[in-house]
Amino acid sequence: MKFLYFVYGLAFFTMGLAISMQIIQPSQLKLAKTLWLLAVFGFTHAVSEWGYLFVPIQTAGREEYLIILMMVHLAFMALSFAFLFAFGLAQYFDKRIYLLIPATIFLAWYINFIFYFDKQALDIWYVKSEIWARYLLGFPGVQRIANDIHDESCPTSELCF
Repeated sequence: MKFLYFVYGLAFFTMGLAISMQIIQPSQLKLAKTLWLLAVFGFTHAVSEWGYLFVPIQTAGREEYLIILMMVHLAFMALSFAFLFAFGLAQYFDKRIYLLIPATIFLAWYINFIFYFDKQALDIWYVKSEIWARYLLGFPGVQRIANDIHDESCPTSELCF
């Protein structure tokens, strides 16, 4: 299972690296101007996936570091989904809006995440925080990007469903 998390994180890191290399080339496409958001998503999500490997290794026998590293790991995961959501919104809104909406949702998630911290039920708190980050930031981001791809591939509504 640990090897799977390593490969999964490596795939996202490679995606971020490939997109970063593509950003260097000039393009007239509207999508190209916001590819940096997708690259940052790839890098931050790779760190998040590698957190499943390294948090247990770094905290072996050290309870005080476990909580801090779990918080950092969850923050990276939610932050990566915020960048994904911003990339999905960037095709329809100006820069202030497409950065403000995910940032506001991330901040609301983070405040709740800290407010409901429970050291006695650490595993339950961790899973709930992760689930809510995926629901609030990950799912809308993927849905928005899927909608963007559908709109780009189907310019006329009578050809598509």
